[in-house]
Amino acid sequence: MMMDRQKLSFWTRVGAVALVILFLGSFLFMGLGTGLNINIADLFRGNSGQQQQGGQTVSPQDQIRYARQNLKQNPKDPKAIISLAFAYTQNNQLGKAEAVLKKGRKETSKDARITFFLGQIYAQQAQTAPTKQKKELYNKAENAFGDSIDQAGKNSQLLMGIGQSIAQQAQTIPKDQQKALYDKAGDAFAAATKADPKDSQAYLAAGQAYDQAGQPGLAVKYWNGYLKLNPKGKRADEVRKRISSLLHGGKTQP
Repeated sequence: MMMDRQKLSFWTRVGAVALVILFLGSFLFMGLGTGLNINIADLFRGNSGQQQQGGQTVSPQDQIRYARQNLKQNPKDPKAIISLAFAYTQNNQLGKAEAVLKKGRKETSKDARITFFLGQIYAQQAQTAPTKQKKELYNKAENAFGDSIDQAGKNSQLLMGIGQSIAQQAQTIPKDQQKALYDKAGDAFAAATKADPKDSQAYLAAGQAYDQAGQPGLAVKYWNGYLKLNPKGKRADEVRKRISSLLHGGKTQP
């Protein structure tokens, strides 16, 4: 089946660093007001090691303390809110990270990055939650991801980052929950095509996500958009074969 061999690499080839896209245009490094810089890519990689500040080791506890101080001074600054949530996540305190982000959503005017990160926290919590709570947490994650797409507006880079990250998140959860997240990823990529109608990669990604979400009609629609913009692209022949398979009753990607 077309793209079977590549469907994992399609989403994971960018690795956790893809999440940095969410912060382009706003900040690539988050200063905590103390001279300490935390690389976002390292944070998303889950590097639990200690950070360096002027050649000195900074413990996770100190990172939290610095981030708290910064947020106290800048209570409505999205960067400060996200910094503290990251610091708590680094220290495996997901409940506290959730609380910071939920409060931050009230303090700020619908910042898509904060909402998206809250969705990531819910998804992480669901992975280790008791069976009865898993579905509720995955639903919360799905809703937060959907809200972040709406809040991203016409920021195509942000929408692409959100879509890539949701699709990547879908690979880490139980299969019975994956289609809902792939559907949200497809929505993010679809929104990116509206924000930037000439971005062929957004159409390609939307088609792939909707295919994995079990929505062949939408997959074909966006893949046709990709072919219209990039008829000789590297994935063009694969896309044509996959469209043909779907139109002849082929199953969507599992």
